[in-house]
Amino acid sequence: ICKYYIYLSIVCRDALGMENATIEDDDITASSHQNSRPPWAARLNGNGAWFPLFSRSSWIQVDLKQRKTVSGVITQGFAGNPKSWVTQYQVWYVNNHGKWAAVRSQRGSIMSFSGNRDPNGQKTNIFDRPIVTQKIQVYPTRWWTQIGLRVELLGCDLIVCRDALGMENGTIEDGDITASSHQQSWPPSAARLNGDSAWRPIVSLGSWIQVDLRTRTTVGGVITQGYNGSLADSWVTQYEVRYLNLDGVWAAVTSPTGIAMTFAGNTSPNGRKTNMFYRSTVTQKIRLYPISWQREPGLRVELLGC
Repeated sequence: ICKYYIYLSIVCRDALGMENATIEDDDITASSHQNSRPPWAARLNGNGAWFPLFSRSSWIQVDLKQRKTVSGVITQGFAGNPKSWVTQYQVWYVNNHGKWAAVRSQRGSIMSFSGNRDPNGQKTNIFDRPIVTQKIQVYPTRWWTQIGLRVELLGCDLIVCRDALGMENGTIEDGDITASSHQQSWPPSAARLNGDSAWRPIVSLGSWIQVDLRTRTTVGGVITQGYNGSLADSWVTQYEVRYLNLDGVWAAVTSPTGIAMTFAGNTSPNGRKTNMFYRSTVTQKIRLYPISWQREPGLRVELLGC
């Protein structure tokens, strides 16, 4: 059975074990290290720190032993001799495809995190969107004197989040389902999974259907259906999903590389097609944009999340 692990719209910022040594020494590695400055010395508030032999292109890696949700990083420098700290860094992780990918902003650009300004102060950076991974690397890009780093990872254990959010059972009310346009007798409120009708726009190109969840909710996937009726069968064969982000901008659900995802839709009017996002999103409002269709867009839908 394939399970989809989605992060929740709850606080997921537990220390994952660098400071308290739940993460063992052997699970902390690096590109290189100086004598007496090994990667496992990079524990937050520890007496030592990690110092690489070569500062440029250096990294420190943590193996969490199992896939976890990681939502942020705390960094510290080193107050000994020499006083050193990292002023800027990137975070990379092994994604669902087994490839190293950068932590990115909601707009898809690689995030450069501001680091420390002194050797002992703690600097916390929270990702725009949490990641799910087993292995994670911190890449220093700027530093004071040289790289001296102590670190903690923030996150939580994985949680399955794939509940129907209320299109089919009517928990989402008619007034919270809107659209770019709709044909007479084919309103957006008819776009309920397994319902007797469907949504059909007046103008197909550039059309969208929107659901207002009333509160910020974790959304991790979509189920779509077409429509089998007396007039003509119709269904959506490809679509994009966009959501209202914290900046009030409609942002696309993206792939691991930050590219807007085009989801494969239905191949028949009554069949159900489930698509899970690479990473779930936390939002109040979400839209589906049909890209291609059979005859015209005819759509019934359910949102998945928690």
